[in-house]
Amino acid sequence: ANATPRETPVSDEAARAQLFGGARRGPQPGARAKGPVQRGEEHARAATAASRSMHETVDALQERGQKLGNLADKADRLNSESEDFLTQARRLREQSERRSKFFGGLF
Repeated sequence: ANATPRETPVSDEAARAQLFGGARRGPQPGARAKGPVQRGEEHARAATAASRSMHETVDALQERGQKLGNLADKADRLNSESEDFLTQARRLREQSERRSKFFGGLF
């Protein structure tokens, strides 16, 4: 004869434990429910942390802006000095050419 296996009855709590891996509904044993004051304090701490983070970000952006400004100033100064160098090099070359023409006619 064919014997069919009988299923053993499973309680609702056991079925829930199998389905959800032992997670329980509601607060955990020993946990206290949070009241409005505790939730407000948590929100205030989170807002303070967010505000601090925003201030740090703004400070970092201002510092970056200052560094970029300094870099732009240095680039402008380098450009100006290179133009001055080019002008001086041309002037020296012209002087050298005039001297060589002058001395070239004497010898």
